[in-house]
Amino acid sequence: MYGIHRPGSQNKTLGSEILEASFLLTLLPAFAESRAKRLIKAPKLYAGDTGLALHLCGILEAEALGREPNVGVWLENLVLNDLLAWRETEIIKPGLFFRRTVTGEEVDLVLERGKRVLPIEVKAARNVRVSDARALDAFCAEFPRRAACGLLLYDGRDILRLTKTTVAAPLGSVL
Repeated sequence: MYGIHRPGSQNKTLGSEILEASFLLTLLPAFAESRAKRLIKAPKLYAGDTGLALHLCGILEAEALGREPNVGVWLENLVLNDLLAWRETEIIKPGLFFRRTVTGEEVDLVLERGKRVLPIEVKAARNVRVSDARALDAFCAEFPRRAACGLLLYDGRDILRLTKTTVAAPLGSVL
């Protein structure tokens, strides 16, 4: 993002601050509790309005979105926007983060309420496999007292227990 860099603003520019204040973009901070792991700590950038962002990218119909190679990114963005809207209804606002290690292990979203965290993975797929739960299981293993389970949201119909700590649920049953 181009703009005027403001000293002490943690990599934000005046332009990105204006876009964030006008809800055109969201900067999602990194969840960084572990001191042992090397993490990517730069925030992730999301569109505040997924429909507008798709339109600006030239994706004007549902069929075109289905042909998009990064459809999962758009679905993740949509889930984030729904979680942000829900968060605004809460008196005590839960934290919302992402997590990525330098080795590439990533959890799309981490919802934090008090001492509890819920790692969430979003998959644009009708079917899920046990291997899709790898990052969620690793997160739960690293934070066993805080993360009792992980949630994998997908485009299927059934609620499935993928692993000991990960449940897969259809997007429509949660959002």
